[in-house]
Amino acid sequence: MDQLIFIDLPDFPGRVGILKAALRKSPVDPSADFEWLAEQTHGYSGADLAGIAKVAAKLAIRKTIAKQVTRLKAKEQKRKTAEEQGIEYVSDEEEEKDEVPMITMEMLKASLKESKRSVSSSEYQKYLEMKLQFDREAGIIPETGSSQSSFGNAPQFNNNQNNAQSFSQPSAQPSLQSNNDDDDDIYN
Repeated sequence: MDQLIFIDLPDFPGRVGILKAALRKSPVDPSADFEWLAEQTHGYSGADLAGIAKVAAKLAIRKTIAKQVTRLKAKEQKRKTAEEQGIEYVSDEEEEKDEVPMITMEMLKASLKESKRSVSSSEYQKYLEMKLQFDREAGIIPETGSSQSSFGNAPQFNNNQNNAQSFSQPSAQPSLQSNNDDDDDIYN
């Protein structure tokens, strides 16, 4: 391997962006609250968030199919009743339009309820320690006596697997929009 790059777990704006991006081609109810969902998914990876979006889309499709099946069964029952009575069956509906599955907030909540974080607190702590070690070896940060002191801004996990509140504080992550051009070019 030439380089190891540490990609941190997404912060709040990142989670909102990932959820919106994962659902960008899907019809989502305008009342869906992505900010609420992002608050509930602190500690989730981008793949975890994409999985929540995928499950919600599947729930929307299943609901639409169930409605169509119910409508077709009712139509078939009406046709049978008309035949039994010797009456010509005429459909109530002129031309049936395919209903587009709409992802609702309830579907997103159900998807969240079924989801789990893929990165445990102990795994995340190991990644942070590896990053710290690599940064020290690269001379990015000075050597210190205690590795624990460098994690003051890192998210603190608890072992409770409750989706909503698994960290005690938000992570301090660098801004991607800083105008700091002092970084070395990665190709030099």
